[in-house]
Amino acid sequence: MGDRSRNILVCLTESEDSIRAAQYVGRLIGGAPGYNITLLSIVDDPPFDYFKDEEERLEFVNKKQKRVEMLLNEARRVLFGYGFQEAAVKVKTYVRACASIAQCILDEQIDEDVGTLVIARRKTSRSEEFLFGSVSNKIIHLAKDCAVWVVN
Repeated sequence: MGDRSRNILVCLTESEDSIRAAQYVGRLIGGAPGYNITLLSIVDDPPFDYFKDEEERLEFVNKKQKRVEMLLNEARRVLFGYGFQEAAVKVKTYVRACASIAQCILDEQIDEDVGTLVIARRKTSRSEEFLFGSVSNKIIHLAKDCAVWVVN
């Protein structure tokens, strides 16, 4: 992918808020040549005991994947609108296979040799953030050898 400082990983969740991350990258870089953007979305794989059977669990995951695909396509359109070429924008999505979403993102940062992580901060209450933590906070504290842009 070339110069790692020009490799940007934009993390998208199922939330419409995450499109702000793609908009920010588009406005800031504006399709400048030499940048490679990876749009990443990780679908959280719920435990088996949340559902009556495997079929119901798979249906739930498939619906989430379809929602994520729609957001990824919207984020691509946003970046193309800011002048990025199709070859400069890559999309990756998968069902979570690691301990936490934050750790999955950090693993991708290393695997893709990314110099900048971009994540939109989800609108949560202070009590929700205290109880459940925040992916963006975890990334800020655990990321190494890269810039982290948190779009609010």
